[in-house]
Amino acid sequence: MLDSTGWLRNFRRAILAGLAPAWALLMFGCSAIADCNDALIYKQAEVYWSDSKQAISDGDYETALSQSNQGLLLVGDAYSDPKAVDDTGMKLVLAEAAERKGELRHAAHLKFRALESRLVMLKRRSSLCN
Repeated sequence: MLDSTGWLRNFRRAILAGLAPAWALLMFGCSAIADCNDALIYKQAEVYWSDSKQAISDGDYETALSQSNQGLLLVGDAYSDPKAVDDTGMKLVLAEAAERKGELRHAAHLKFRALESRLVMLKRRSSLCN
């Protein structure tokens, strides 16, 4: 039977959206939905980190900056831990200044390191599952 109104497709999407938290629990073996949300953020941001790393090694600093920016936006403040010493904000200020001066290589390295540090803090703070 053909679905001319799209209701079946929308129904399937609704079911999948409702099952996503359960899937995350199973996929990551986490004990709480918040931990699984952090795990999903971590996994997605890790892709941006990896792409940024590759772009830096290729000398494509504009792409590296873009990928690091996307990862940093995704992580947001989910990484923050009041007990941790966090110098990533300063790295980002320096990266922005370097980028304004046209020093894309320096800016890309600084933003990459900031993203890397925040991913480490996110993993440590959230006790993410493997």
